[in-house]
Amino acid sequence: MICTSPVGMTWDTETRRGHLLITLTFLQLIAWSTPFPALTGSGPLYGPNDFVYVLNASTIQNMVFYSDRAWLVEFFSSWCGHCVQFAPVWKQFATDLKEWRSMVMVAGIDCADDLNVGSCREFEIMGYPTLKLFPKNAKRNVTSEGKSVLNTGEVFQRPNSMVLLKNNLIDALIPMFPQTLVAFNESFSKNLLTPKSFWENPEFSNGAQFLLLVYENSDSHAGLEVALRLSNYQKSCRVVRFNEKNPMYLRLSLDGWPAAGYISKDGTFGSLILGNNQDIIDLLTKAVIGLAQITQIEELPWSEVVGETHKGLKGSGGGALENYDNIPSNLEDKVSTEDLLHTVRNLLRNEVGLLQKIDGPKLVALKNFVSILSQYFPSDRREVQVFLVKLSDWIRHQREIENYKYLEKLNDMEIGRASCRERV
Repeated sequence: MICTSPVGMTWDTETRRGHLLITLTFLQLIAWSTPFPALTGSGPLYGPNDFVYVLNASTIQNMVFYSDRAWLVEFFSSWCGHCVQFAPVWKQFATDLKEWRSMVMVAGIDCADDLNVGSCREFEIMGYPTLKLFPKNAKRNVTSEGKSVLNTGEVFQRPNSMVLLKNNLIDALIPMFPQTLVAFNESFSKNLLTPKSFWENPEFSNGAQFLLLVYENSDSHAGLEVALRLSNYQKSCRVVRFNEKNPMYLRLSLDGWPAAGYISKDGTFGSLILGNNQDIIDLLTKAVIGLAQITQIEELPWSEVVGETHKGLKGSGGGALENYDNIPSNLEDKVSTEDLLHTVRNLLRNEVGLLQKIDGPKLVALKNFVSILSQYFPSDRREVQVFLVKLSDWIRHQREIENYKYLEKLNDMEIGRASCRERV
C-alpha cells in the first residue's frame, strides 16, 4: 500500500454533499491512517542514532553515485501513514544489516520536506514508500532514447516479508561483490581432497587465514548471509559454499544437510554442529569470529560510519521514532484544521507536482477536487479561501497543464508566508 494523491480518482457523485463527504473522508483517512502524531510535528521518522542513514537534496547524489557501496534508499513522506507504520520495520531492517555496512547502506529521504521535493521528483518517485537500489559504483547519468539522463535507480520491490526483502537484497549484492563468497563448481570441488588443497588454490593465496565451508541447497540464503555478515573481515576469513557433497564433506566428518565445517591455515579443521532449532546464520557467524579469533568491529550508527568515508556529510534528523510499545495510550484521533491545511498543501504541491503533465481524466479529477475544496474546505482563514478559489478558477480554464506551469502558478498564488510558516 502506498500514499498517493487523489489525481487518479474520478468524481461521479451526484450531489455536492456527496462530494464534500468524499473529500473530507479522504483527508481524514490520510490524517487518521496512523496512530502516530505525524501530522502535528512529532519530528523526523529517523534520527542520528538509527542505522537508517538520512539523505537530503544536498547529499543524495554525492552518496549514491560512484560509491564503493550499494545504497538501498527509502523515498518516504513523513505525513504518509503507511510510511510512519513502515518506519519501525525499516529501522529494524537497517539494524539487522549493520554488519553489511562495507557493502550496502540502508537509507531514507523525506519527500515531504520542501527542500527535498525537487530531488524526489528527479528520481521519479510517484508513491510512498518507494524503495530504490543504487548498485555499487552506480553512474550519475545513463543513456535513455539517445539522451543522457539522471540515473533514477532500480525500483526494489517491497514484499510482505522482511525475510524476502533481505533475501532479494542478498541476491542483488552477491554479484556486485564476488570476492565476498567463493562458490566452486561441481567438477572443481571434487579435486579439493584435503585441507591443504584449499590453500594451494589461488582463490585463498591472498590473505585469508580461515575458511568456513557451508553445504546447502542452491536456493538457500544462509551461507550467503553469513558471507555478507563477515564482509568486514575478508582479509581474515572467507566463506566457501557448496551445493552438493564432495570429498571434503567426508574428510570433515560432516553429517546431515545443511552442514558446515572449517579449515584454518594453521592446519586445524573440523565440523560445526547445526542444531535443528537454532539460528544457523547467527550460529555460524559467531563460530567463525570465535574460532578465527577475530576482533569484532564496534557497530556504529550509519551517520558515523559514512562520516568516516565522506567527511562532513552526515545524516540529518532529530530523535528516533518510538517503538510501538512506547506509544502513549491517550493519543486521540483528532483532525485539526492545521492537519488538513498541511495535508492539502502536500497533496497540491508535492503529490500533484510529481506529474509531468496533467491532462485527460487526471485533469478532470483535479478540477473537481480543487473545486470541492474551494467550496467546502472547513477553514475560516480568508487567505486560504481566496487561494483555493483562485486556484480552482485557474485550473477550470486549462485543457492541459505542464508540470512547470503548475508549480509556477502555485508559487504565484501560494498563501502568504506568514500563514504558511506553521505548515511548512
